[in-house]
Amino acid sequence: MNQMAKSGVFAVLAGAAMALSTGGAQAASQMLALISTDRPVQLTCERGECSAELTAICLQPDRASPPPGKRYTQIGGEQVAVIAETADGRQVALSAAEHGEFTALRGHNAVKFAIDGRVLSELGVRRVSVQVGEMVSLLPEPVIGDPLPQTEADIALATGPMRTLAARLVDNSGDRIAAAQIARDLVNYLPKLGRSTPAQRAAAWSTVIKTKGATRTQAAFAMVETALQQCDRLNQTSGIRLRSCLGSKHDSFVGELNNGYWDAVKAGS
Repeated sequence: MNQMAKSGVFAVLAGAAMALSTGGAQAASQMLALISTDRPVQLTCERGECSAELTAICLQPDRASPPPGKRYTQIGGEQVAVIAETADGRQVALSAAEHGEFTALRGHNAVKFAIDGRVLSELGVRRVSVQVGEMVSLLPEPVIGDPLPQTEADIALATGPMRTLAARLVDNSGDRIAAAQIARDLVNYLPKLGRSTPAQRAAAWSTVIKTKGATRTQAAFAMVETALQQCDRLNQTSGIRLRSCLGSKHDSFVGELNNGYWDAVKAGS
C-alpha cells in the first residue's frame, strides 16, 4: 500500500473512532476481532455444555466493552471449523454457526465458544475442537431500541481496514500473542470449577509444553512460565484460583497488543 493510500485508510479509522465516541452506555457493544488459533482448541464438556475460551480484542475502542454473556455472531474472514470425532474414530462435520455460540467472557479479551452437549451426545461425539481461521470478526447481538446500533458502514469498516490493521498488530505480533495462546490453552486444560490440584497443574503444563512450533517460541513459553509461577504463588498464599489468575495473565498479554491497536487507530498512523 503506498503512503498516500495508507494515510487515507488511517484517516478513515481515526474519523470513525471519533464518531463512535458519541455513543452512550446503552449503545451497541464493541465488535471484536476473534484471533486466529495456531492449532485446534479442544472443548471441555461439563454440565451439559462443551466449551472453550478463545482470544479476542476490541476493534472499536470508543464503544462499550461487552458485559459477560453478551452474545456475538461470526462475520467475515475465514471459517471457524468445528472438528468432532466419534468414539469409533469417525469425523463429524458440524457448523459453528448452526451449533455453536459465542459469548463475551472477560470484557473484550476472552470469549467463550460453546456447543450444547446434547447435540454432541446424540451424534456419538467423544472429542470436539474448534479452530479459528484468519480475519474473523464478531458482531454483537443487536438490542431493540439501541440508540447507536452497529450500522452497515460501521460493520464494513470494522471488518475491513480495522480488521486488517488488527491482524498486522495483534494476530501476527509474535511472542506476545503466542504467549496469550499458550496461556489460553492452560486455562482450558484446568478445571472450570473448584481449585486445581498440583497433579492437574502439572498435567496441564506437560500437555501444553509439547505444543512447540514456529509460532510458539521459547520466549513465549518463558513468558507464560513466569506467569504460571506468579499465579502458583498467589494460589498458595491468597487462595486465588489458578485458572482465574492465568485468565488474567492471558488478558494482560493480549491487552497490551490491543492497546497498541487502539493507539494506532486514534493516532491515524
